[in-house]
Amino acid sequence: MTGPFGSMLKKSEHIKSGIPVLGIENIGFMEFIYGTKIYITIEKANQLLRYKVLPRDVIISRSGTVGEVCVVPNDIGEARFSTNIIRVALDNKKIDPNFFCYLFSGAPFILDQIAGLCKGSTRDFLNQNILKSISFPLPSIQEQREIVKQVEALFRLIKKVESRYKKTKAQIDKLTQSILAKAFRGELVPQDPNDEPASELLKRIKAEKAKTIAESKTQKTETKTTRRRKSSGSQ
Repeated sequence: MTGPFGSMLKKSEHIKSGIPVLGIENIGFMEFIYGTKIYITIEKANQLLRYKVLPRDVIISRSGTVGEVCVVPNDIGEARFSTNIIRVALDNKKIDPNFFCYLFSGAPFILDQIAGLCKGSTRDFLNQNILKSISFPLPSIQEQREIVKQVEALFRLIKKVESRYKKTKAQIDKLTQSILAKAFRGELVPQDPNDEPASELLKRIKAEKAKTIAESKTQKTETKTTRRRKSSGSQ
């Protein structure tokens, strides 16, 4: 079912707190994101009772990032869904909601169908007719649940690897900064106490540069003077 639109839910009926109206901002990558931008009164929510969201419903974005999907969590409480969302109520005895989401998000066979059916003149847009046209391969409910179990185990492993990567990267970044600091302090190689301090070396380089510039100016002055004398003698 597609969410209410037009006169059923006007912008003037939005309030700062009350019954939440879920939007595409609540749908992450196979993950429900808490918090919403729109709230309505209890009275308005009662008028939109057919648009109520229940735990383990599947919600799909029909605009924006078309086809993002997630399962509604068990602690959703009272909520409605907006016009940018399609709600799918599944028979949980036949279809596992998480399995449906994995199919919708990652199965090439499904994604190719969505891409072909949603292709519009200006932008992709998912609707109920398109959704009903998609063919979903469904193994037994036991197989679905086992697939979900295995996929979730892999996702947990990925998160652990990602966490370790971030931790290792932070350590490498700190090590890199430390190495650079040591390099500029001259601490990467054994130091000879008789070596000239870097500060003195810089002073000497600066003095030699100034001396070179002064000598260059002197040579230019002498050259000009010589040219003038020659010019004067020739006259």
